[in-house]
Amino acid sequence: GTCLNEVIDRMLLNSATGREDVAIRTSRTFITNKGEELEVPCIVAKMDDFTFQLDIALCRKLADILKGCIPQYRCSATMETSRGTVDLYGDVDYIGDGHVIDLKTTSMYNVGKYERNWQKELYTYCLLHSGDMTRVKDFTFLIAKWVKRVGSPWSAELFEETYTLRPERVE
Repeated sequence: GTCLNEVIDRMLLNSATGREDVAIRTSRTFITNKGEELEVPCIVAKMDDFTFQLDIALCRKLADILKGCIPQYRCSATMETSRGTVDLYGDVDYIGDGHVIDLKTTSMYNVGKYERNWQKELYTYCLLHSGDMTRVKDFTFLIAKWVKRVGSPWSAELFEETYTLRPERVE
């Protein structure tokens, strides 16, 4: 997921993000598990000891969906509790025009998988209470369910779970 996020972030910004632990390049060839080189263009992303060969069409589609969004937005706020002040923070994958979007990757997906995910409340709380956003229309989990086909780069089926947040949940 980190590598896919980084590829999309660079496409949106049309520049490097400053993240030095992920190396990204385009390639005219896809290298199979057996070491065969096939003439299939892909985006190669390397992080740690892992190499991912991503489908260019998938990356372009995600970048089109997220066009105009700000990637990797750091948000923070404080919350008073019965035990004192708590500092909350996080990095929102994408924000734009009242929308908050978190890109998820998974090998298995069922509708509603992210319904109880804490990020929608945390990020919305931080964005509103810090004044970074004056309203959040909705929170969307943009889900890429990996589809690995032999002899081709990693691709994915895309799904969305969009939640309209109740103000009392984030006040």
